[in-house]
Amino acid sequence: MMEFKEAKLIRSNEDGYYQSRIEQIEIGWGGGEVLDISNRKPNLWIFSLFNGYRQIGWIKGHFPNFKEGQDVIVKLKKGKIVEVIDDK
Repeated sequence: MMEFKEAKLIRSNEDGYYQSRIEQIEIGWGGGEVLDISNRKPNLWIFSLFNGYRQIGWIKGHFPNFKEGQDVIVKLKKGKIVEVIDDK
């Protein structure tokens, strides 16, 4: 069983796995995509202190099977997303 961490508002997130959501998919420079990933709280960053929304990070690459709004699990290592797993 996988143990999930909670995303932090101020300090860096710890290494480990996070339940996340793809907020936005952008086209990156030189092709590929950039996945903007947050925790699964509503995207109201202005009220993040109250609603729990946290940006986890972004990852650049080719992700043809992912869609905006999709729930995923991400693995963080040294403050960077190193793996994105479909949460089915």
